[in-house]
Amino acid sequence: MSSQPNQSLIEGLACLQALAMQAEPVACRRLARELDLNVMRANRLLRTLADIGLAHQDDKRRYTIGPAIHTLAAQSMFASGLLKRALKPLRKLGKPGQFIALGVLWQRHVTYLYHGLHGCDVEDALGKITLYPATRSSVGMALLAEQPDSKIREIYRDHDIPDYKNITALLKEIRLTRKQGYACLTHHNANQLNHLTVAVSVGKPVMSAIAISGMPINEAVDHIVDPLTQAANIIASPTI
Repeated sequence: MSSQPNQSLIEGLACLQALAMQAEPVACRRLARELDLNVMRANRLLRTLADIGLAHQDDKRRYTIGPAIHTLAAQSMFASGLLKRALKPLRKLGKPGQFIALGVLWQRHVTYLYHGLHGCDVEDALGKITLYPATRSSVGMALLAEQPDSKIREIYRDHDIPDYKNITALLKEIRLTRKQGYACLTHHNANQLNHLTVAVSVGKPVMSAIAISGMPINEAVDHIVDPLTQAANIIASPTI
């Protein structure tokens, strides 16, 4: 962080993100509690966001995201071209029963721009998951590995680290990820017992990562990394 960060901007963006995560309109007081903000401060920030269309206040004085956030999202997607370049190679990845993902990292979480079963319709893979802990995601681990150790320590200072006892244990796994050139995690859930998820980063500078999930734990990782790397190269190319 810079030596003179703009705290008002930081808090305003935190309010906007918190609104974007709500499934229904939320009262100012509740949002203030979630963000550990003074209620008057939160109200001023929310009213400012509403004035410029990034938030909306309903007739019960509750807030939700406003239409301008969709404009901002569309403009950013158009400018980066990331999703447009990614859709075709992502749909070719993997096998039936496997999940394919494209995600970006912000602070301690991954946002999935694309997350769906192999061969699914595009609309079923877009916007399904908002925030997911980075340390529980191969996409998140691949993107954390692009950060220096000092930055990772800063990100998790005074925060719990899901699935890791402490920062030392996380950095050990991060360094292995850097050495391998990919992230590989073993997951256990009710539907797929002990399956692998593998991710590689995309582009230089790295802004995103792609992953395949749902492989048996004894599957050769090279057979997964090679097509992921080929897809990542296609997605990173500005000419596609």
